[in-house]
This record gives sequence, structure tokens and C-alpha cells, in this order.
Amino acid sequence: MIWKRNSKTIEELEQKLKSSESKLSFLSSKFDAELIGEVFQNEDLSNENRHDFNDFLKQISFLKEDQVWDINSEIELLKQYIELYKSLKKEVLNVKLDYDISDSSLKLPCLILFPMVENAIKNGYNSMENHPLKIKLKTTEHILTFEVSNRVNHYLLNQASELGLNQFQSRLIKEFSGKYEFLVNSNSNLFKMTLLLKIQ
Repeated sequence: MIWKRNSKTIEELEQKLKSSESKLSFLSSKFDAELIGEVFQNEDLSNENRHDFNDFLKQISFLKEDQVWDINSEIELLKQYIELYKSLKKEVLNVKLDYDISDSSLKLPCLILFPMVENAIKNGYNSMENHPLKIKLKTTEHILTFEVSNRVNHYLLNQASELGLNQFQSRLIKEFSGKYEFLVNSNSNLFKMTLLLKIQ
């Protein structure tokens, strides 16, 4: 009886931990500390870049963890996020985007696609024009496939073990339960993440 009671307590603690990790994943996407740091530490930031950042921050600050929106809204904000990093990073950031949306009415939790892109931008080697960060999104009927791949950064021990991805998987569990697959493949040259979602 004591063992059962302790097992239940452990299970409850694990659930609370997963819930906290899910919330942290959302908040990290909402307020990207590195992106914000790039803005405030750059004394030579142009008025245009500052305006773009303020516009992005204004849009993202109103989003809530349990909010659901259409896929086009997610993509447009993601594009702004990428463009901000391209304009603010000292290193060149080459990105290749490929979107194939067959049903623009599909809904998904806001910022759910951000952690994969954030991981690739921060941890990948994306400065070579012939080896860009590749982002591919395709939807069929109620199925979303999202692929993000980057050239491996050999100074990094393991890109897959980055904390943000662990928190991201907790959010996937919370939002989609058994209705998703998240796959990571890596070799000496390429790191690739693939997300499959069943969405309405």
C-alpha cells in the first residue's frame, strides 16, 4: 500500500515536471533571450531593424500558451523570426524555406514550430551558402510534416541533447499526446529533425 501511494506521488511529480517543461518551452519561444540580447547589445542597430523587432515583440507578447491559431499565422511569424536573426547575427545565416500548405484552415498551438528552428539557428553551422539551414513544411489532410536540418557544428557535442528540445518534447506530449512523432537523425555532416503532427 505504501509502495502504491509512493508510486502515485512519483507519477504526479513527473506530470508536474512535464507540465513545467512544456510551459518553459512556450515561454522560451515567446521571449528568445538570445534574440533579445542581440538587439540590446547592438549599438549599431538600424532604425529599420529596431522597428522590425518591436513589431515582432508586439505580436508575440499577446500570445498565450493554450492559444490555437491557423497555420498561416504560425508561418508568417516564423518568417519574421528568421529574418530578425538574419539581420541581427554577426555571422551569415543562410536559410532555405519550402512551404506546401494544402489546407490553410488547419489549426495548431501557437509557436509550436519555433523550438526546432531556434535549435537549428543557434546550434547549426549555417553560414555556408551551399549548406543552408533547410526548413520544409508540408500539409496533407490533417497531417503536418515539418523538417528542419542544418550542417553539423563540430564544436558542439550533441545538438539533440540541447535543453530546449527536451522541453519541446514535453510540450508535444501535452498538446498532442499520441498524435505526433518527433524524429532526430544525425551523421557527421547533417543534423535533421522531423515532426509529424495529426491536426484538425
